Amino acid sequence: MTSAIRHATRADLGDVAETLAEGFAEDPIMSWVYADRTRREADLLAFFGVVLRGAFNRGHVYLHPGGAAAIWSPPDVSVFDRVTAGRLSDLMAGQFVDEARLAFVEEGLAGMTAGHPEGPPHFFLFMLGTRRATRGRGLGSALLSHMLERCDAQGFPAFLEASSERNRPLYRRFGFEVTEPFSLPDGPEAWRMWRDPRPEGGAPGHAGR
Repeated sequence: MTSAIRHATRADLGDVAETLAEGFAEDPIMSWVYADRTRREADLLAFFGVVLRGAFNRGHVYLHPGGAAAIWSPPDVSVFDRVTAGRLSDLMAGQFVDEARLAFVEEGLAGMTAGHPEGPPHFFLFMLGTRRATRGRGLGSALLSHMLERCDAQGFPAFLEASSERNRPLYRRFGFEVTEPFSLPDGPEAWRMWRDPRPEGGAPGHAGR
C-alpha cells in the first residue's frame, strides 16, 4: 500500500487541505482551537491552506490517493518560517471575533510548541489525517511506514504529538513511546511521543486510522 504514496505538489494543495480539514474536524486539539463546531471544518480548511503553502517550501507533504495525507518537518527545519507564521496569525485574527479567546489559543499553542525536543535532529510528524470514508483501511499506517522506513534507513529519530487516546496505540505499534503528557489550558490532554531509529529498518505493525 505504501507504493501508492507520493509527494504532494502545489497542484494537490486543495485536495490535501480538504483531506486534513476533514481528518481533524473531530480532533481534540483542533476542537479546542476551533470550538465552534458549525464553522470548524471551514476554519480548518483555511488553516491548512496557509500551513501547506509553508510546508511545500520547507517540509515533506505526502498524499495517499485513497484519502489520506501527512505533513512532516525534516530534521532541524520548521514548517513555520516567519512568513508562514505571519500569514497564520493574520488568518486566525480574522477567524476569531473574541480577541481574548484568540490570545488564549495562541498562548496555548505556543506553549505546546515550546515543549518540542530540540535534539537530536529528528523528523516531526506535524499532521496526519484521513477522510471519514476511508478510515480503518490502513492508510494512516501506510503513511507512517513510508516515512519511518526512511528514518530507519537514514538513522533519524521521529517525534509526534498524539492528540487522542485512540491514536496512541497506533503509534506505539510503530515504535513510538510517550515521553511526556501535557494539557492545553482548559483543554484536552495530549502526549509527546518519540521513536528511535531501528537499525534493521522497517516499521512494525499495521493498524488503520
